[in-house]
Amino acid sequence: MDVIHGMLEAEISVEEITTQVNVRAYALAVALSMVAVGSIRFTWPFFAGTPLLPLFSAVAIATHFGSGPAGLLALALTAAGSTLAFPAGAASFDLRALVTFVLVSVLANRILDGRKRFAASLKKSEAEFRAVWEHAALGAALLDRRGKIERINPALERLFGAPAAGYVGVPFVDCNHPDDTDGERDRLTNLMLGGEPFYQREQQYRRHDGTYFWGNVTVSSIIDEKGAPRGALAILEDITVRRQELAAVCPATSTPSGRSTATKTSACTTAASRAAFRRR
Repeated sequence: MDVIHGMLEAEISVEEITTQVNVRAYALAVALSMVAVGSIRFTWPFFAGTPLLPLFSAVAIATHFGSGPAGLLALALTAAGSTLAFPAGAASFDLRALVTFVLVSVLANRILDGRKRFAASLKKSEAEFRAVWEHAALGAALLDRRGKIERINPALERLFGAPAAGYVGVPFVDCNHPDDTDGERDRLTNLMLGGEPFYQREQQYRRHDGTYFWGNVTVSSIIDEKGAPRGALAILEDITVRRQELAAVCPATSTPSGRSTATKTSACTTAASRAAFRRR
């Protein structure tokens, strides 16, 4: 109930903030419209050469700093106030000019509002990705086209036991156990060439202090606008405990060095799962 109550309070807060922003945007539109009409009226014939400039500026500023609807409100107010903006007998403004002003202003409003929405959507997506990246339970690494690490998240820093700066520019395969390096390199090369969209492996990885842990890695290609791989995302899960349980249930699946063999692995995995279930 506390969680639901908190969610409802958060939704109410968002609605209140949205309402406040809309009120400010509409107030800005009204103020700009009055300034535009007044500046033409009281400074005439200063704007005789460009009579629509103040009116169009009001619409553009209200859209950019306010919102799309606020820009349309400014358009309506300036179009209605245009009859008051120009002194009697001014030949710089007529019905044709008014229609042109409305059409151009609507087009500009749609373009500016679309750009604002796209920028807001991009900013939201970046914030969501940053939150997932920073607080994910699994380790993650972004790789470039050559398979070198561009960045790692805090979870992978904890798995490797070192800060991210120490791994930037390091080939991802260099983090593997030496026995797994060639296999990992072949799979990663095939992925970067477009041979497969992703692959998954269970293998050992080296920590910064030289010790090893078992990991289940899923590497997925990142596609560019042309449909070609431009990098990859590696998600790494620490499965050391599961591997130790598997070795305890079925020692035949591990060599003295701790490396896994394929013999009876499937059957022993099932046995380990049953043993874990009985302990619950």
